Amino acid sequence: MHVLSARSHRPPPPPLIARLVLAGALAASLVACGSTEKRPYSAADLARDSREGGGDALVRYLATPDADPRACDTARSDGPHVTITDPEAFEDLTDALVDGEVPAAAWRACMDHLSPSVGATPLGPPLAGALARAYPDAVEAAAGGSSPGAMPALEALHAVFLARPVEATTPAAARADAEEELRDTDPGSDPRVRAIAAEALAVLAMERGEYAGRPVDEAALATLDDVDALRLLGRRLPAAGLRGAARARAAHLVVSRSDDPDVKAHAGEAEIALTKAGVYAVEVGPSRLATGCSVDGARLPAVHVVQDVGAQEVKLAPAGGAQGAPLPLRDALRVTVDGFASPLALCPPAPDWSPRPCVPPAAVTAGGADLPGAAIGPAGGLLLPKDVPASALLGWLERGDTVTATLAVGDATCDAPLALELQAPAFELIGDQGGPGPDLAITAREARHVLILTVETGGQRYDLAVDENALGDFRVVSAGGQGRPGSPGRRGIDGMTGPEGLPASCPGQQAQSGGRGGQGQRGARGGDGGPGGPGGVVTVTLVCAGTRCNELQDLVAARVGALGGEGGPGGPGGEGGRGGPGGPGGSGVSCEGKQLQGGPRGSDGPPGYPGPTGAPGPRGAPGTVRWKAVPPPAG
Repeated sequence: MHVLSARSHRPPPPPLIARLVLAGALAASLVACGSTEKRPYSAADLARDSREGGGDALVRYLATPDADPRACDTARSDGPHVTITDPEAFEDLTDALVDGEVPAAAWRACMDHLSPSVGATPLGPPLAGALARAYPDAVEAAAGGSSPGAMPALEALHAVFLARPVEATTPAAARADAEEELRDTDPGSDPRVRAIAAEALAVLAMERGEYAGRPVDEAALATLDDVDALRLLGRRLPAAGLRGAARARAAHLVVSRSDDPDVKAHAGEAEIALTKAGVYAVEVGPSRLATGCSVDGARLPAVHVVQDVGAQEVKLAPAGGAQGAPLPLRDALRVTVDGFASPLALCPPAPDWSPRPCVPPAAVTAGGADLPGAAIGPAGGLLLPKDVPASALLGWLERGDTVTATLAVGDATCDAPLALELQAPAFELIGDQGGPGPDLAITAREARHVLILTVETGGQRYDLAVDENALGDFRVVSAGGQGRPGSPGRRGIDGMTGPEGLPASCPGQQAQSGGRGGQGQRGARGGDGGPGGPGGVVTVTLVCAGTRCNELQDLVAARVGALGGEGGPGGPGGEGGRGGPGGPGGSGVSCEGKQLQGGPRGSDGPPGYPGPTGAPGPRGAPGTVRWKAVPPPAG
């Protein structure tokens, strides 16, 4: 639950506390405020602890359910991230994957950020060595089938090993150890395990300059027709010239095998582009104009809308994604470019070796009247503005069910219609302690299936909207303030000191121990809590006509209220008095040179019982909800 002070929204009197409760947030707030569970290990903890090496801290972080893979990017600039100072950290990571300490999906997502950020640095080869050395154990575990996570772990390891940067070459010693152990490892009968083991051995041999048991030279490359093998050779051969020749051969085969008219018409250009980057990106500019673009709205995800009613701001995110995540455009956007018969899609975020021409994301811009802060991310997704005024949301809803992002490629522009998915807000305005709830003036109107409310109180205005087909936790409430808490009970009186023991006496009477201290008295009862404040007066104006007014009132009445405040909690009972100290033991005596010792001190008395808790105060009386209807404005 977000607690917002209304003092920042309007001047007193009377001060209010405005609480915005987002759907589903109440349980989370209870955990945050009242649970004694240990706080999860965070990215900030990772950033702090990883300075000592990085491995153990990163393994611990990846084992948490909500680990953010972006924290694995050692060059990250927009948040906390891991620091790798010890190459053995990579061994820790691969061991954690193979041993099942870290889920394969979390490990793979992390490595997709970590590998590119260290691959071209001196840490690249140690990373490759750790990956290579992990193969024998990973293959053995997957072949045995004893753990359901073993196969996903092997697949994640293999994907990262293949995709590592070119500069991350496997050190000779690690490569030799991995090849020897992997040849001696039984891959079992699963064809997936056997294929991965064979490909891993092939890649390790490529790094030695061999393929299929023989040295690789240009003549050998010219006879190869396996595009996948040529692509791997183009990344893993030790000689840069041979890597280029392998890529060129792969590009030639891919282009020559394509039946696409645009590929055939630009075969030479396509081969050069694929050889260089693994993708045929068409540079749009003065010499090659974009003449048009279009967006298929049915292929776009909706925009999820979270309303911060107290701040009058709206947060946007792709449906099913987090705020700040890119909204994918590649399936929906098509660009018409001079010289190409068919419209072009955006280039993929990673090279896919498709000969089909595409438009690089850098050629596209985003904005428009609805979303002036929108942008295109490096992978081609639409980056939505972080915070939008609530008034902008109402403008979109008055006009229709979508918000429009305007895309531009050169001089060509097109609109991307994004459906709006409203998260139902819950908004409560609560009076001071024991005081009445605020008076609210609410205007409710409809825009198709969306209910738009304006709440006015104390000179402040709050706008919010909710989909009538997805009301969820939606509510608007004026509530009296909670009653004052009861006063604590008085502490009980301490117990009396125990009596002194009888002294020793001659000729042989031993001294007695002191008496037990008295019990402390019970603490006093806590005071009763005060009554909650009464609910305020809520006046609802429905903008409607005819029989729809009755239907609208029924809809709104179930979600708008004036509630009495909760009674104050009873005060805690007073502590029991301390137990009285034990009495002193009887004194000793000397009898004709023989010393009789004094008695021991008596035991302390027990403490008194705590007093009972006071009773909670009664809930305040409900307020009043008044209704009236006005016709919609003409036109």
